[in-house]
Amino acid sequence: MDKSEVAKIIVSEAVAQGVDPVWALATAYRESGLNPAAKNPDSTASGLFQIIKSTGNWLASRLGLPDWSEWRFDPVLNARAGVHYLKYLLTRYGGDRLKAGAAFYAGEGNVDRYLSTGQDTPQGFVRTGLRLAKSVMSGGKHWLLVKARYGNLLPLGLGLLGSLVLIVGLGFLGWQVYKTLKGG
Repeated sequence: MDKSEVAKIIVSEAVAQGVDPVWALATAYRESGLNPAAKNPDSTASGLFQIIKSTGNWLASRLGLPDWSEWRFDPVLNARAGVHYLKYLLTRYGGDRLKAGAAFYAGEGNVDRYLSTGQDTPQGFVRTGLRLAKSVMSGGKHWLLVKARYGNLLPLGLGLLGSLVLIVGLGFLGWQVYKTLKGG
């Protein structure tokens, strides 16, 4: 299955669940490079959205799916679970995509502990989670790459011309997007 087919699955699932398809696609792109067989060697994180075992089994119970071990590498079911988790986190954090994204990467417990302390500067997992969340939000590195590479698959497709417009004035990041568009 090529990456365009995988992207179509994620976009379709995001639209069906009412989640921003660019955000969902950028998250999966950041997590696995849209590789359904991706496996983190240091944890149980697997599949398109790199869902860990405990979260996967919790999502399976919510969605009526079999045990996580049976679907973690299935692109359709991993996309369904990953998009559902993004939607759940977005609701849990009152629509705040930065907090939801940080919780996706760093874990809800870590984000909740950070928020309860009132600290100005996040540390450890939460700092990393916030950095990764920003990369998939509007204007972030992975968001731009996804818009450039898969914009034609989105409901209001960006297309080549729109992708080139995004590149203007983006410096080095713009150059990376341009190289991606050219296939290099």
